[in-house]
Amino acid sequence: MAKLYASGLSSIEISKDLGIAKSTVLKSLKIAGVATRPSTHDRKSLKSKHRKFAIGVAPYGFARLRGKLVVDVKEVETVRKIISLWQSDMSFNAIAKQLNSQGIPTRKGGTWEHSVIKSIINRHKDNPNQIEEIITWVSKN
Repeated sequence: MAKLYASGLSSIEISKDLGIAKSTVLKSLKIAGVATRPSTHDRKSLKSKHRKFAIGVAPYGFARLRGKLVVDVKEVETVRKIISLWQSDMSFNAIAKQLNSQGIPTRKGGTWEHSVIKSIINRHKDNPNQIEEIITWVSKN
């Protein structure tokens, strides 16, 4: 069994080929002093534990730098404007219309939609000091 395992076969493949239980294969390999590879399940958890960078698109007003969320200087003033307009009781649609009429583009150069404004406002509601906290963190580091 040790030769089969060393050739690259998995314990499952060996158990199927020999018609014995996988646990029997693993016990035999252990008795023979063969170090077994981590299972697929173990490898997946190892990968997730060592992930260094966040995945996904950074929210509007932010960018990712070395896995950390940082303020995007090109977008932060627009975020502040959106928050200010919302605090003056403008609706999401009205804010989108105003940004579009002022020619302020979205990240990809498109037009503003109320749903994007809503997500920016909801992010602000969840953490109202996020922009200032990140600016402070960046200036200290």
